[in-house]
Amino acid sequence: MTTTRRFKQAREAAGLTREEVAKRCRITKNYLCLIENGHAIPGGLLLQKLAAIYNTNELTLLLSEKENEER
Repeated sequence: MTTTRRFKQAREAAGLTREEVAKRCRITKNYLCLIENGHAIPGGLLLQKLAAIYNTNELTLLLSEKENEER
């Protein structure tokens, strides 16, 4: 699974819309769309916020399951 898919799947698993997440992160819905489509990578603070909102950790959003297991 690609990194971009993990962002979208994490949001959907949390039962949130792009608009809800964007408001909570204080970013635009369009920027979140760019992240989910692989056209932008969130910086450290935004990545932390997204992980907290999705009830996961930063590495889970960035690394594949195999890469996570190797850590």
